[in-house]
Amino acid sequence: MFYSDMIVPYYYTGPAYKAVRLYKFNDKREKALEFAGCMLERIEELYPDRPFDRICYVPQTKNEMRDRGYNQAEYLARKLSGAAGIETLDALVKLYDTKRQHDLPSDDRSGNVMGVFDVICDVEGLNILLADDVKTTGATLNECAKMLMISGANTVTAAVYAVTKKELRG
Repeated sequence: MFYSDMIVPYYYTGPAYKAVRLYKFNDKREKALEFAGCMLERIEELYPDRPFDRICYVPQTKNEMRDRGYNQAEYLARKLSGAAGIETLDALVKLYDTKRQHDLPSDDRSGNVMGVFDVICDVEGLNILLADDVKTTGATLNECAKMLMISGANTVTAAVYAVTKKELRG
């Protein structure tokens, strides 16, 4: 993994699963503030000195933005940024459309996102908190973190609202 740690308050089951689905697929953007608050509580518990220079997010292509109407990871990152007092950095771009990760088997997800992200600003020496809503296999977060590290980031820590249980079992 190219991110050094993962901060997550919930498993992707039950109420957290329902909340994410509403947020992601039913344009319930108001959920982002709730998610950010839960994520910030976990961040403060694990990193009380908040050693992060910037918050980045998993980007979408223009087509993905048009289809959903907004980038849920960016929206969440901006709410987390406001709550934590850590500046958001638009560091990553998604170069082209791919198959949707949640439509693919786990084994195909890394290959689906390999080489699709690029860093578009200076991240040299920064300790970055990389935000997304859910981690299932971690392929997207890992590819984004890889590009940030290649571009000179000091550390990348992933922060998500929910994670699948099988991923925490390792």
